[in-house]
Amino acid sequence: MMKADKLRGCLTGLFIGDALAMPIHWYYDVMNIKNDFGEGGITKYESPKEKVVGSYMNISDADRDLIGKVMLHDKLPCYEKGRGAHYHHGMKPGENTLDTIIARLLLESTNTDSAEGYGVDGEEFLNKYITLFTTPGAHNDSYAAGAHRAFFRNWVKKDRPNSECGDSTDTMIDALANIVVLAAARYASTGHKAKESDASVVASTIGLLRNSPDVLPKYGCLFFDLLLRVLSGEVSLRAAVLESADKLDPSGELSSTIKSTPADPMVPCPIEKSYPALLHFAYKYGEGTNSFRTALLASANAGGENVNRGSCLGALLGASVGFDAISKENPDLVGGLVDVNIAKETDGFLKRFGVE
Repeated sequence: MMKADKLRGCLTGLFIGDALAMPIHWYYDVMNIKNDFGEGGITKYESPKEKVVGSYMNISDADRDLIGKVMLHDKLPCYEKGRGAHYHHGMKPGENTLDTIIARLLLESTNTDSAEGYGVDGEEFLNKYITLFTTPGAHNDSYAAGAHRAFFRNWVKKDRPNSECGDSTDTMIDALANIVVLAAARYASTGHKAKESDASVVASTIGLLRNSPDVLPKYGCLFFDLLLRVLSGEVSLRAAVLESADKLDPSGELSSTIKSTPADPMVPCPIEKSYPALLHFAYKYGEGTNSFRTALLASANAGGENVNRGSCLGALLGASVGFDAISKENPDLVGGLVDVNIAKETDGFLKRFGVE
């Protein structure tokens, strides 16, 4: 499989996995998924329902001066107490949520200038990030994760550089979308062999938006290495998944559980729960006929934190099967992504790294 095909598959999978799960994000009762979308749950791109059972779209006191003013400009009505609005209210079928849009900004901000063969222009990325959030109409999402709200609570004070505004210590899986871009850049520039210096690139990129010196970099490196193993094609997807499980849990208990293919888990956002769930879906559904679609739908319909897991899973599956297979088997998923610029930006990224 050609290098460009694997990279296109990885990056396109990131956006497809996000958009597929978006309508049932944070559904914590499978019956609610069935009630809203039928017995089989999600089978294609859909719009979210206006309301979702258990919605926690409420404004905290800390965010009253942000939402509707600095960010999420036209989304303030979604936060009315008791409204129960869906987290991605008003989005269209095939539209991407904020965290994968942010990954696109990083895709544009990668370069070949460093001695490592790849790197991130942090200043350029942060400028794009701030413009995305502060420009009315720049995106159509209704929800911004806690780390982003924390960033802008500092940014509005104008008492520190942009690079020091990210101070969230959360450990949520939404941080991993940007790791997909880093792994793709590493593979595009110098091949699949990870280096010790990659850990500092992962940590510094996470640090642009967050202040999580231990947990997120640890999982970021695990995911970075996993993606490189899958992109390289030297081992099967399942073998790479089990390698990652054993790195996380050297006792072998996690990999044994994954191999037993238990019932699909419904897990919340913290990466300590979400990353093992990601490995579960990749192993259980990642091989076989149209494994790309099968795995993503299974993950989406499991509920819980399925959107950011879905984007990471899509990247893994896309790296494994390649773009040509995805587009041949799932033309509706490739062609149904709302933003047509995704393909152009992916092509620009590959050209920048000299990948034909």
